[in-house]
Amino acid sequence: MNYPTKSQKGVSAHLVSVIVAAMLMVLFNQSLWNEIVKLSVDSNPLSWLFPISLFFILFLAVNIIITLFAWPGLFKPTVLILIMISVSVSYFIDTFGVMINRDMVRNLFQTDVREASELLTLNMFIHLGIWGGIPAYFIIKQPISYQPWLKSTLYKSGIVALCATLIVAMIYVGFKQYSIFLRNHRHLRHLLTPANFIYNSTSLLKKIYFNTPKELQRVGLDAKPGDLLTKHGKKTLFVFVLGETVRADHFSLQGYKRETNPELKKADGIYFSNVSSCGTATATSLPCIFSANGRRDFSNEKARHTEGMLDIIQRAGVRVVWLDNNSGCKGVCDRIENEDIAKQNYGDLCKDGSCFDEALNIRLEEILKTATGPLVVVLHQLGSHGPAYFKRYPDSFKRFTPTCDQAQIESCPQQDIINTYDNTLLYTDAVLAKLIQLLQQHSHSFDSAMLYISDHGESLGENGIYLHGLPYSIAPKAQTHVPLYVWMSDEFSNNISLDKECSVSKKSLPYSHDNLFHTMLGLLDIKTDSYKKNLDIFKDCRS
Repeated sequence: MNYPTKSQKGVSAHLVSVIVAAMLMVLFNQSLWNEIVKLSVDSNPLSWLFPISLFFILFLAVNIIITLFAWPGLFKPTVLILIMISVSVSYFIDTFGVMINRDMVRNLFQTDVREASELLTLNMFIHLGIWGGIPAYFIIKQPISYQPWLKSTLYKSGIVALCATLIVAMIYVGFKQYSIFLRNHRHLRHLLTPANFIYNSTSLLKKIYFNTPKELQRVGLDAKPGDLLTKHGKKTLFVFVLGETVRADHFSLQGYKRETNPELKKADGIYFSNVSSCGTATATSLPCIFSANGRRDFSNEKARHTEGMLDIIQRAGVRVVWLDNNSGCKGVCDRIENEDIAKQNYGDLCKDGSCFDEALNIRLEEILKTATGPLVVVLHQLGSHGPAYFKRYPDSFKRFTPTCDQAQIESCPQQDIINTYDNTLLYTDAVLAKLIQLLQQHSHSFDSAMLYISDHGESLGENGIYLHGLPYSIAPKAQTHVPLYVWMSDEFSNNISLDKECSVSKKSLPYSHDNLFHTMLGLLDIKTDSYKKNLDIFKDCRS
């Protein structure tokens, strides 16, 4: 193998390793250092020694890793990949205040083209061009010199040994402070770029593609329909509306200062004001909602090969249909009827591969015309999904102004973002009200009920945090407090002997996504040992 000589004036690969390691730590980890400084530095000037020492530990560790790849043909591609990953990840962390954990990476892998395209803004490309393109250009153009194999191996061994010795020495001196600090602030690992993305993506891919395929775990094999589904004259219809990215504190039913629920306010439903989500992102919350496991016992890996609520309902002889206007059902609807509404043609309601949520109601009405038995339909809304909130409602719902009519929400005043977001809630309110009207119009054929809940909430710029997906332990309430609204026709309530006054008395009690699995089975009168009465919201209100 030919190596550049000194006469070729190539820069030493080991010097480039040091420069790149420093660049990764300084340029692409600003949020990490801001958080560490905020958590560790107080009035004592000596507190600055901790973040400084931690910087050198991480710098030396990164330098060790890059040095191990400093071989001809391998070094430049490795460095370029690290730079491009780092500049991309740091953009989203610094811009939206998100953290890169496994759920966030899972969202990335499960997103669709429409959703992903809304994040590809001009600001992002400018950021990538300046902070990624320029360093990459110099790396590509700059000749790099490598020592002969044996000498290079010895030299690398010396560098690794020296860096490792310094790391051990610094950790030894401040072990107590490091251990306490990092144990108390475990979320910091989600800010360390590019390790956060590399670790979580490889770990996730390993679990998805390299684990031994597991047999589907069946649940509720004893499921049988009760009197509601078998002994009443009219067919039973239950519509489960899965909202998207709706925070409870912006519902006027919750007490929000703006009237964002003028239509639901008129409907004779029950709003539950103290409900928590299972996760802070769709990839976790959605499958968790339909799982028998609560948030503390839930795992995406287990959910992929375990039946859920919809499987049990279908086993009890009920037709189950999933209508999707979002980025898919995350495996929940794989064994039932499912349709992607965005692939349908509903005129002005659909364009550019996306539909307004009213299209779900239209497709539901088409299904009702031919339904011959008990029916459960899940409507997965696009709701208030960001950052392009302005695309989630027709122009007629642009009532709160001025609005942020771009996906680069970080460039808009916060009040404009809030105005736009609140318009999405106005539209959702109208869609739900029209859904209730639709169910009432079909009361001659169906005894109907509707349950609406959001998968998680949303941050709108508070404390520099946008969107959602923060680790649950540190996520603001805006991302975990969600609205729950239930409407039932009088016939449906009578069929299950539901005491409405009793139900209303429950509306302020603390509930969560954990309750939905058992509440649905209870309301549908499905008999199975998988049902846990203590988690059924209406358990004490049915005779």
